[in-house]
Amino acid sequence: MQTQQLTAVLTTLFLLWSVSLFAEGTKETTPTSTDVADLNFWRGNTQTNGVYDGDSLGRINIYIEDPSKEVIYVGFNEAYTGNIFFRIKSPSGTILGGSATMIPAAGAGFIATHAEAIAGPSQVVGAAGYLGLKFSPTETGVHYIEFNADNASTQTTTAFDIQWYDMTVVDSTTSTIIPGRLYSSHWAFNCQSFANPFRGAFYTYTPDSVVTELDLNSFRPFIFTIYCNGFGSTNTGNYVVDRRSKNATSNTLPQYPLFLNDPDSTIWPTATLTGEIDTSVTPTIEGCPGNYCINVRFKKGGFSEFYLDLNGVTGFQSGTEDVFITETVPGGDNCIFWDGLDGLGAPVSDGVDISVTAIIQSGLNHFPTYDSEFNDNGGTGVNDGFIVNLIRPTAAQPRLYYDDSEIPDAPGNGNAKVNLTGCLPPCHDWTNTNYGDQNIINTWWFGFTDSTNFIAEKIAPPCGCNLDAILGNVFIDENMDGINDSTEAGSSGVLVNLYHDINGDSILDITDTIVDTTYTNASGDYVFSNVTALPLPVNYIMTITKSTLPISGILTTQNLQAARFVTTGTTNCNNDFGVIGKPLANPDSAAIGKGFSVSIDVLVNDIDFNNNLDPGTVTINGVMQPSLGSVTAIDPITGVIDYLAGSTPGNDVFEYIICDSTGLCDTGSVYVQVLTEQCSNKIDDDGDGLIDCKDPDCGVPAADTIYNNNALICERATGLTFSTDSVPGATSYIWSVPSGSKIISGKGTRTITVNWGLIPGDVCVTVKTGVCYSIRRCRQISITKKSRVPGSILRNN
Repeated sequence: MQTQQLTAVLTTLFLLWSVSLFAEGTKETTPTSTDVADLNFWRGNTQTNGVYDGDSLGRINIYIEDPSKEVIYVGFNEAYTGNIFFRIKSPSGTILGGSATMIPAAGAGFIATHAEAIAGPSQVVGAAGYLGLKFSPTETGVHYIEFNADNASTQTTTAFDIQWYDMTVVDSTTSTIIPGRLYSSHWAFNCQSFANPFRGAFYTYTPDSVVTELDLNSFRPFIFTIYCNGFGSTNTGNYVVDRRSKNATSNTLPQYPLFLNDPDSTIWPTATLTGEIDTSVTPTIEGCPGNYCINVRFKKGGFSEFYLDLNGVTGFQSGTEDVFITETVPGGDNCIFWDGLDGLGAPVSDGVDISVTAIIQSGLNHFPTYDSEFNDNGGTGVNDGFIVNLIRPTAAQPRLYYDDSEIPDAPGNGNAKVNLTGCLPPCHDWTNTNYGDQNIINTWWFGFTDSTNFIAEKIAPPCGCNLDAILGNVFIDENMDGINDSTEAGSSGVLVNLYHDINGDSILDITDTIVDTTYTNASGDYVFSNVTALPLPVNYIMTITKSTLPISGILTTQNLQAARFVTTGTTNCNNDFGVIGKPLANPDSAAIGKGFSVSIDVLVNDIDFNNNLDPGTVTINGVMQPSLGSVTAIDPITGVIDYLAGSTPGNDVFEYIICDSTGLCDTGSVYVQVLTEQCSNKIDDDGDGLIDCKDPDCGVPAADTIYNNNALICERATGLTFSTDSVPGATSYIWSVPSGSKIISGKGTRTITVNWGLIPGDVCVTVKTGVCYSIRRCRQISITKKSRVPGSILRNN
């Protein structure tokens, strides 16, 4: 009898040990059998989470480090009357197993009970678990699983839930589960009722390698999404505005990966605690009125704060001359923008010593939760609010901060609506359903901080030009007068060459040596620094490489500028180069049924920096002619070309010439897809029983590859271009960019110019041919924090 009792005890302990170590999914989000936390798809504010062809930040990701020994086991129990399909894609987009899999109602991949979901795959944990479906990856990196209702291949938008779920990575050589491999930046759940509290927790991983645990502590949101980011409930770039909770606002701004366990530290390493501000480099303040740099070197990136002590009283005093600046910074040398004004708005004199406190706060997390009606610890009213713990590196428990001043209702429990000094968890709770209903309630915290104090002299060189440097600009000379007018745009990406003019004759001789090269920035500016390093006096010559102009053109200035330095501490500016830009004839495309005519506006996407295109010069003489149709007319006022398709379907191409008022010309191509079906007349032209877009003849091929002109994209970068190859027959290209980014030109064409925002995301394009559309093609874009962007300067706050 004692033996049987001992065996039972050991068995129970083993099962408890198994539960504590295995499974990734229901085990973490639905820890008890009475909990309800279904994975939620296409319902409420959760449309793009984990669905077929969804946005990259909504994907449910599974990381594979060593495909030679790591496998994936999955199991599900779906709460849906139809069929649910799933597919696991590799980093290259290949579907593991070759095709989608239907969630079964029994056997491998089916989870029959909550206990099985908690235990994990039986191949590892034994009889207590479910029989897992096994997938064997062949690639290293991020795999992702997608779900869809009632269709194995094509996205549907039918709402459905998955009640129990497990997606686990296993080392097949040791039969051990590897936790911390399952994550998403945007999870979505359905608790089915306000009576069902959510007892799960998540692990956030910030860009500066800090892991914190976010325990939702039985809050009651019914249907909800969860995501964290580095900015708040909005992303305007204004730190104070973005961190506030928002009334009657619905945003979804995921950024950070959210894990169900501590992320695998072999892939996601741990930050260091101290020494993040490099004090070996003396900080300085330099610049010109309205535009100063606080120059500080950080060993790693993070969220920074700067306190400028200007009122003569030690420390920062709000509402005085003291200034408080916030900024997100990368590692390395940083220029923190300051406008040169004190906290009361008065200019600070040059040459004064300023006491500066620099703080870098690592592990910044914002948790904006939308439409979460109750945060009251399951209705108990005891120990209410969110709980955050610092997991890696080890330090004190983070304090929570919030600013709910824009929420009109009261929280219902007598708590203050704003806490900028921080509270120890659990806190930031509310019991009034209207407080969270259809509002965004934001909570933020930091992992840890590092700070230093220094004295910096505010110095200002002659403004508009740096000391001991050569500056200039390459500009589009619209009026062709050789003068860089304030309204004329710069030309970016132009190669500028700096030569040592050895004999000082201001002529580029064969004996003159190249000293340096640089490219113009987005404004067309270039600079060569430390030019007095050579023995003084010294003479220089600057030229540009014309082949690097974005549009080859004719210079309105000489392709040579000269500079001379006799002593240090002097400047040499306004070494400008003007250029006339010739037209750029971009490819055009159209689709038309055989025997039909189409008018093609070939100039709609053509470019001329001088804005002097002459539509009357459009001609097809002397260039490639169409072979499957004919050009019947060219409008002398608009340049629109009329094309008449012949009786043979296929892909046709012809060329045209466009010139500007100065006589500079370019040749463009027009691609025409001649179809058996006219796709917009509601007639079955080819008699196959299918009309217009439903006819495969009208099918629109998707764009192939999306290109961009910058290998490295910084936050708030301007003038970025994205393009795709011409699709035969395309009449329009429909683009989308992440929230906070803006398409400033090129809408409808195959090339767009974008001013980027603060978050990464997908750049997507859909091709339109007449009235028909292709599937959407996307490219995921990562960003790098910019070393100089204006932060938030707070005065009298």
